[in-house]
Amino acid sequence: MNAPLIDPFARAITYLRVSVTDRCDFRCVYCMSEDMKFLPKKDLLTLEELDRMCSTFVSLGVEKLRITGGEPLALEALRARYEAQTRGSGDGDEVWHNWIVRIADSRRAIGFVQATVIDGDAELAWTIGLPWQGQGYASEAALALVVWARSVSLDRLSARIAPGHLASEAVALACGLGSTGELDEDGEQLWQRRLG
Repeated sequence: MNAPLIDPFARAITYLRVSVTDRCDFRCVYCMSEDMKFLPKKDLLTLEELDRMCSTFVSLGVEKLRITGGEPLALEALRARYEAQTRGSGDGDEVWHNWIVRIADSRRAIGFVQATVIDGDAELAWTIGLPWQGQGYASEAALALVVWARSVSLDRLSARIAPGHLASEAVALACGLGSTGELDEDGEQLWQRRLG
């Protein structure tokens, strides 16, 4: 491994968020401004360039990558991405579970939920598209994750939520998670619930 990445506060950088596009379909207010300026498509990295970039960051000490935003336009690229996500972290310590959130009547995809499982604990995440936010879909989907977690005998659930993000805090509360008051390296607050 090369010398680790260090931030201006002399902390090692071990976590990286990468967006595959600036044109995400969801338009979440905490991620995109109302007057968003998009890059020309030619200036965006290809999936192959993103893969090389992420591998480079891993060689510099990044231990966790969160891939967000957009979708590959070619079917083969989409299949390759889902195959990689299904494989998980590659070291066997993490198992990744991802589900599409759909409206029951129309089957329209409106978001996703995920659980990253490590040693009997699951870190939960949810994203619902802007037009469907505030209608209870995130809470319903996250509660389904809790039911699933119980069915596979997980011990603890957690989520990381930006302080003051009331919608996500409401979803966490609906799932029985409580704030620990701890902040992670990105300034997100840790919420937890024991299932045992």
